[in-house]
Parts: sequence; structure tokens; C-alpha cells
Amino acid sequence: MLCGSIPAALGALPSLRYLFLSDNLLSGPLPDELGNISTLEELDLSANNLSGLLPQRLGNLGNLRALLLFDNEFVGGLPPSFAELKNMTYLSLLGNNFEGPIPNTFSLSNLSYLRINDLTGSSRGGQCFSFPNLSRLTSLEYLTLRNCSITGPIPEYIGRFKNLTYLDLSFNYLTGEIPDFSNAQQLSNM
Repeated sequence: MLCGSIPAALGALPSLRYLFLSDNLLSGPLPDELGNISTLEELDLSANNLSGLLPQRLGNLGNLRALLLFDNEFVGGLPPSFAELKNMTYLSLLGNNFEGPIPNTFSLSNLSYLRINDLTGSSRGGQCFSFPNLSRLTSLEYLTLRNCSITGPIPEYIGRFKNLTYLDLSFNYLTGEIPDFSNAQQLSNM
């Protein structure tokens, strides 16, 4: 079992493709230097005690396909630099203390797996947010936006995601009619 902080020296490993440090006792913030590993394809830091803001430099990881940060203590908003992660297919941020909203620049068209929960609006006086623009995420198979302080209707385009198999929008403040999900023929959990 590893404990302590993640060493900044990992950022000096120019050929590193996979970094799996899940289920340990790692703590403290993520070092900015992780953003130097341009070859990184998968980063799994889930189930630790990591905290602080996510470094903007994570957006430099253009080859990153999977980012698992669930079950930590991260805070703040999702970095706008995440919009640069064009190869991302798998993103799990559950079980942290992130603040909303989900940026509308969040247009990772290759994303098939997106899990976010418990977004708060504490820095904005506890307000709710409109549904994020996910219309370009047409490859989504698995979507969780549980307890994200989202208000208003579920966008019609969600029902047109043909690959969608799982949808969890529970514990929000959604209103209006449920969209037509007849195109989402793979949907088995809603």
C-alpha cells in the first residue's frame, strides 16, 4: 500500500503510457508535472485521499484515453483545459467535492463513459445549473450526472444517443417531459 504524495518526478518520464495508482493511501494535490507526460494514455488515481484543484496542465495530455479520479477529495471546478483531451473515451470523477457547472466546452466527441456526481454550487451561493451541452458526445454509452444541481428539462438530443446503455440523472432538479428514447435501443438502465 502506497502512502504520501505523488512525486513530481513522475512528470519526467517521457515514455510513460499507463499510470495506475488506485486503491492506495496517496494524499495531497496532483503535481502539475503530470501534465508533462504527453505519452500518457491511461491515468487511474481512484480510491485514494488526493485533494486540491485539478491541475490545468492535465489538458496537455493529448493522448489520454482514460482518466479515473473517483473516490478522492478533489475540489473546485472541472478545468477548462479538459476540452483539449480529444482522445478521451473514459472519464470517471465520482465521489469528490467538485463544484459546478460542467463546462459547456466539454465536447469530447470520443467519450463513451462519463460519470460525475455531487457537483455543488457552493462558490455561487448554492445555485443550480442548466443541463450541460453534451450534444457532441454522440458516442456515449454510459452517462451518470447524479446530484449535480442540474435544473430544467432533459435535452431531446440525449434520446438520440444510439449507443447509450446506462443513464443516471437522479437527484437533480429536472423538469418537463422525458425525451423520446426510442433511438437509444441499447438503453437498459435509466
